[in-house]
Amino acid sequence: MLFLAPLIAALGAAFLYGKCEQSSAEMAMICVAVALAGTVITIVIAPWPIQLALAIILITLRIVRKRTLRNSW
Repeated sequence: MLFLAPLIAALGAAFLYGKCEQSSAEMAMICVAVALAGTVITIVIAPWPIQLALAIILITLRIVRKRTLRNSW
């Protein structure tokens, strides 16, 4: 259950990123750094079924964003 702390921190930073992006670029960069670090730590210390689920979610989001970018051109 130790993996929940960095996961919650990463989700909170991702939520704050949307609010900080328009007002302060520095705070937005800090939110990105916290979210990335929290995600990496979560993937490393989580049990393997949760690691697999998180990896699938991250890969799926990346594929969806690439398709969205291609369709916008």
